[in-house]
Amino acid sequence: MRLALPLVPLSPSGSFWQRAIRRVRLATQLEAMGITHLMYSRDEEFRLEEPDPTGPQRRAEDYFFDEFVPACARVRFAGGWAPLYEITCGPG
Repeated sequence: MRLALPLVPLSPSGSFWQRAIRRVRLATQLEAMGITHLMYSRDEEFRLEEPDPTGPQRRAEDYFFDEFVPACARVRFAGGWAPLYEITCGPG
């Protein structure tokens, strides 16, 4: 019997499995701190006025919305200016 497995493309930030492990580790760390929900908006109007010359804020935001939310969170409440996300992956 032969099994055909889909090819998983590698990215600059690591393999599919490495990225999955990082997401679960982050969720585990948040849970260890008692954090079960996050509220965040990409709305430019509510951004801090601090400059982000090297881009750490933008990279963290991109990671949150592009990788973490689709795999490890779901919207629990979407009213107001920022959705409330429930963390759905991790040990507990």
